[in-house]
Amino acid sequence: LSVKEVERALNERRSADFEEMARMTPNKLLVDVFRMKYDYHNAKTLIKSEAEGIDRTDLMSEAGRIPPETLKTAFQEDRYTDIAGTMGEAMLDAKNALARTSNPQLADFILDKAYFAEMRSAADELESEFFSGYVRLLIDSANLRSAVRTLRMHKDTDFLRTALIPGGSIEPDRLAAAVSGEGMAALYATTPL
Repeated sequence: LSVKEVERALNERRSADFEEMARMTPNKLLVDVFRMKYDYHNAKTLIKSEAEGIDRTDLMSEAGRIPPETLKTAFQEDRYTDIAGTMGEAMLDAKNALARTSNPQLADFILDKAYFAEMRSAADELESEFFSGYVRLLIDSANLRSAVRTLRMHKDTDFLRTALIPGGSIEPDRLAAAVSGEGMAALYATTPL
């Protein structure tokens, strides 16, 4: 089997597992919390395809809440009525940012912020401390990766502030102010990270 065939098989299995869990769960949102990342991955794939001028839709996942073809059609036609709320707006904003700046990274930041805002909203709706903690941990992890990437790329704190996501256990302003190895270590010392 080729790597692509293995990836396709894993993707199909993941999608089937999510479908089965959604049928068995009294609240579909419980499963959707875990499916959201695949929707946003697919949106980023469309943005990168547009930026590079290469069709990379073969990298899209079936494991999200929204069929990849629906996202692709919405993106190509600039018609996001089939994409509810936060994600549709974020896709439009990301596509406009890409057209305005030719910077796919800026579009990624827009989609990341929308993804985590949607995750926080879902956790609030579920009224689950577990899911709230899970989302905070995901945000803290994403922000830590952004801070490390900023340091490695020798970018300034303005760049970092653009990438940071609110809603974690460490507020973006505190993290941006501590962008030195020692400062970040102190901030994260009391967290699971």
